Amino acid sequence: MNSVSLQVNELLHVCFKDGESAQGYSSRVEDLDGAKVCIAWPTENGLRVSVRAGEELFLSFTRQDASYGLRAKVEKTVAEPLPLVVVEPIGSLTRTQRREYVRVRTSIPVEMIGVPETSQESTVVLLIKTRTLDLSGGGFAVYHKDAVPSGTVFETKFSLPGTPDEFRLRARLVRCERRQDEQRNHIHRLGLMFVDMPESTRSRIVRFVFGVQKSAVRG
Repeated sequence: MNSVSLQVNELLHVCFKDGESAQGYSSRVEDLDGAKVCIAWPTENGLRVSVRAGEELFLSFTRQDASYGLRAKVEKTVAEPLPLVVVEPIGSLTRTQRREYVRVRTSIPVEMIGVPETSQESTVVLLIKTRTLDLSGGGFAVYHKDAVPSGTVFETKFSLPGTPDEFRLRARLVRCERRQDEQRNHIHRLGLMFVDMPESTRSRIVRFVFGVQKSAVRG
């Protein structure tokens, strides 16, 4: 563990809640100044997310074997000339999760068909055609106009960019969070976890995820 440390241009996943599965945003290390770390201001859909001095964050990054992370406290935010967030680490770096659950932001067309567990008198079939917000070997997230009951299992269909094969995978809704879009309309972020996935399929998705991540670092 002592040989692993943050580096300038390191691609980061920034969480604003406890736990490595919490909602997070992409960022990168812009500068290292002694014990302090300057990161690019996290954004979503091109808009800066709310960050306040004194707030605690969880920063994670990925290497070949695993994902690593550390807690940090926001010291200050800087708007000009580049929007930055200056943080100071709290505690030491730890190994956080297996590499197959590292997420990247990517927009992929996906079709989802599911039946909520709460449907009783009549069967309600949900058909959602949208695009992913992020993807990992463990699952993905999308936006949807309506709330969906947690536990709903979907049959999903999607293809990875650059590949002809279509994946048909089952995914369970594990999180439904109400948000606002750029026009201030109410929308819901759905977080889904793959179930009964063949390991060969998971490996293909993981390879794609790491390819996206490497391209983001080079960019």
